[in-house]
Amino acid sequence: MTTWSGHDGAPVTAPEPPPEGSYYGPIGDWQGEAYDRNAFARGTAQEVAFLVAALQLRDGATVVDIGCGTGRHAAALAQAGCRPVGVDISEGLLRAAAGRGAGVRLVRADARRLPLRDAAADAVISLCQGAFGITPGGDALVLQEAARVLRPGGRLALTAFSLAFAARWLAPGDAFDVERGLVHSAADVRNSDGVSRRFDLWTQCYSSGHLRALAHHSGLSTIGVYGVEPGDYARRAPSLRHPELLLLARRLPAGTSVAYA
Repeated sequence: MTTWSGHDGAPVTAPEPPPEGSYYGPIGDWQGEAYDRNAFARGTAQEVAFLVAALQLRDGATVVDIGCGTGRHAAALAQAGCRPVGVDISEGLLRAAAGRGAGVRLVRADARRLPLRDAAADAVISLCQGAFGITPGGDALVLQEAARVLRPGGRLALTAFSLAFAARWLAPGDAFDVERGLVHSAADVRNSDGVSRRFDLWTQCYSSGHLRALAHHSGLSTIGVYGVEPGDYARRAPSLRHPELLLLARRLPAGTSVAYA
């Protein structure tokens, strides 16, 4: 039986996420290009500079951006000489991404069922809860698909909302299911015309150990899990002040045993 708690620890009621798992498509369709007005979307340049080095990206590298949104990371990676493929479930966000004219290949798909061939990518990214963390109960499938399309030796960068941060800073009106590590909130979201509409949001939260375990079970070898925030990616130990965890991992060659770390 699900037990939701409020910010003061008292029991509260909250709606369950939709049974199909991913709920974000209609929100992205509503936002469209207005997504980039969010404060967390302003750190793209620093994030991409870090990722180019951390993922060891070379000119011409194929990078799959799962949950690409408006394509801000994919466009910056294209400028850095990569060949990005942006995947998102929202038609509205993909239209905004196409409007950038950055030469990024865009694909509309559910992150749990990527229409991409095995070992097609030199690197895979999924950032800012673009796909991972917004499919309650389905994140393991998202990571498995990311691993499937990654070539042996290729690297992955994935961010997840920190369980410790979420529990510490739960806001009045939010609800937290401790057993599942799931946060429910409701937010007023503005579209490109400035019109506001209220949406339910469910965010799956993670500890470093949980991310390492999911990576291991997906056939990935963890490089590290780091504490980050938008516009400030770095290799450092997670702390209570970091809202996100950044998982860096790599796919080992076939037949190689993946050690749990």
